[in-house]
Amino acid sequence: MMNLSTSTSTRFAKFSIKSVIRSKEAILLGLSLSLIFISSSQNLYAAKRSQLAPAEFSEQVQRESQGYKKCRQDVLSGVKAKKIDKKDVGPALNACRENFPGIGLYIDCKKTALKSSDKDKKTEGLKKCKRFLVAATFDASQAIPVFVDRGRIYFAGMGLNDSIPVKGLTSPNYDCKHVKDAIENDDKGEFILFGNHPSVFTGFADLPLKKLLQPLGQGKSKDKGQSVFKIAGFGRIFGDLKSKSAAVFFPSASCVFSRNLGDLLAGISIYYLIDKDSKVAVPYFGTIFYKKQASSTAPTSKVIETLIQYLGEDFKVVNKNSDVTFIASESITEFDEEGDPKNVCRKPRPNQMIAAVKSRQGDDKGNMAPQYLLLANIKNLCDHGDRLIRRLLGK
Repeated sequence: MMNLSTSTSTRFAKFSIKSVIRSKEAILLGLSLSLIFISSSQNLYAAKRSQLAPAEFSEQVQRESQGYKKCRQDVLSGVKAKKIDKKDVGPALNACRENFPGIGLYIDCKKTALKSSDKDKKTEGLKKCKRFLVAATFDASQAIPVFVDRGRIYFAGMGLNDSIPVKGLTSPNYDCKHVKDAIENDDKGEFILFGNHPSVFTGFADLPLKKLLQPLGQGKSKDKGQSVFKIAGFGRIFGDLKSKSAAVFFPSASCVFSRNLGDLLAGISIYYLIDKDSKVAVPYFGTIFYKKQASSTAPTSKVIETLIQYLGEDFKVVNKNSDVTFIASESITEFDEEGDPKNVCRKPRPNQMIAAVKSRQGDDKGNMAPQYLLLANIKNLCDHGDRLIRRLLGK
């Protein structure tokens, strides 16, 4: 379950999707919902820069370009100085792309475009590369800074795709102290969003209950009088494992947007699943929180409509309760007692991404600003669970 709460005292509680995430992390930067559609072979969407002056955006691109180049140079220098093992070069370079996705996509695209011998194709290719740059770089004029290209997710100027060595989380726009603390001590992590019964993961799915209990053991209760068990190297199990309602949550921690967010947004956080053994952070989900005054330019109905366009033609509203709209490519069939998606990792795992938009109470027509927008990489969550179970089973 997902409790987007303002209190850090709820770290070990199951999160409910019915409240707002840590207002103490809310930081401001001005956005506008002046959106235009940019068509290409990948159905690219990007926001019109209406509030951010072109010169300011250019300065941001230049700043991030320098950061991207430095990141790559540091990796190559580390290899040369034998501080980085050759087997770690790929993940380290991926970290550079995830930290600076707009620049990374632009450079890769430009290299391909320049190979064309056809002048017109080369010109059109370079235009498309600039669209990549705009779409995947955080722009303060975007009310919905989300970009998806060929299944890869870019959220508020960060990639939500490849695992990153924790020491490689170096985006200039985010403070990742929580992630770095949690990698040293998973008790500092948070256990949130989309619980799964352990039996839905690969390796456990075919085991009878008695054999399932053997690798997990009874665990150690974290809270007196509650069925909350800590399983070393795995996560927290809420409820009796013998019950279908039991759910495991893996440790996660957030990087918090640390620049000015202006008048419409209250904050941006990106959560990573913590892999303590390998010292990597697995991109999990991003959240954007809106202020009440965003209703004039970013009403809930428009945010939902635009987000579906950004995610792709296969996406649609699949479920809706009193105040939360869920968006996915396929229906969500299992929910917990609070109405939140559950067992999203049960095979055949039809949804690779799930989004949620929470409306503010008192407006059933979507005219008010949303409370938050959330986008989760479900594939990463399920792959992470499979990986942890393989370790428990010694495979």
